[in-house]
Amino acid sequence: MKNSFSIQRAAIALLLSLGLVGGAFAEPRREDPARVERDGGRGRHPGFKGLKRLHDELKLDEKQEASWKEAMDARKETGKAMRDAFRKHREEIKGLLDQPNADARAILKRMDEFRDQSQKFHLEERERLLKVYDTLSAEQKEKVRVFLKDRYDHKRPINRHGKRSDRQKGKTIRKD
Repeated sequence: MKNSFSIQRAAIALLLSLGLVGGAFAEPRREDPARVERDGGRGRHPGFKGLKRLHDELKLDEKQEASWKEAMDARKETGKAMRDAFRKHREEIKGLLDQPNADARAILKRMDEFRDQSQKFHLEERERLLKVYDTLSAEQKEKVRVFLKDRYDHKRPINRHGKRSDRQKGKTIRKD
């Protein structure tokens, strides 16, 4: 019985050490110059470009345009606030992890709190965009539906080789 327990401890220690060593040899992500150019520079969220294209397609009237501008301005402010909060959160978590005998429960609880905070930001942004949606005509709402469908259809996971995988067919599709 005691021998079985020590084998389990040795197996766990081996798995943990392999995980740490494997992480040390992980290759850092390289920026694809074509993607950087397409997305308008590093760190820029591609969603802004898609929303600009949708904005152009909708041909908004003055009232809708004012509502759109208000939502986009709030989105930029929220994005800046979230980036600042994320930087602060990373520094806080890193500081906690650097402490000897750090309490994993406290660290994970703090990570959960940050996730909930960012979820709140996303829901507020969605509500602002839905207020704009409520001002649209039936034709414009159809354009939004097509836009969302297109985005949903193209969201497939990207593997480490920069390819989008098609899970149902087991094939990998290269998107250039």
